[in-house]
Amino acid sequence: MRRSRRQSQSGFTLIELLVASAVFAIIGGAAYVGWYQIQQTRETVSQHSERLAELQRAFYWIGEDIEQLVLRPVVDEVGSTNLSLTYSEQGVSLLEFTRTGWSNPAEDVTPARSHLQRVAYFVEDGKLYRKYWYELDRFVEGEPTERRLISDLAGIRVRFLDGTEWTEQWPPANAEVEDDLLPTALEFTFDLDDMGEITRLFVVPG
Repeated sequence: MRRSRRQSQSGFTLIELLVASAVFAIIGGAAYVGWYQIQQTRETVSQHSERLAELQRAFYWIGEDIEQLVLRPVVDEVGSTNLSLTYSEQGVSLLEFTRTGWSNPAEDVTPARSHLQRVAYFVEDGKLYRKYWYELDRFVEGEPTERRLISDLAGIRVRFLDGTEWTEQWPPANAEVEDDLLPTALEFTFDLDDMGEITRLFVVPG
């Protein structure tokens, strides 16, 4: 007597393969979207952190300079006398002044130099720079050392407190030509492309 056996066949049908492929595609797409959003968030957080660090460094340098302001006019390369603190929106430098407290770590092994320093801030191509000279009185033209502080800068405004009133120019309009004065405080307003306006107040000691 012959026994017939039905051989079982294992595998997926075409419809099952299509459904499985569709489910896999949906899961893969959702996973990619989630990964992409995480990467975008991470990049945004990183850029924001770098931006905040840049601003903190800039505020540190400005505050360090303002806190060391001193009355000391200088002579420039063409022999003109510049006041201890000058401000000009149309000049080469936005703000230029003399500060003290310039340390010399190698003073024991190199010739001693002055602890006074001539510093300037200027804006170029939407960036704020700080520069300084190695000599106070620049009888010969020398290249200053520059450092970029803030990028993506749409504009900057500076106000000066003369003791009782705020003014947007220095020296004040009522000052005599020969008067060499320092303000009580300086207010900086930075207009940033990505963060809008940020205002910082710096007090001049004394």
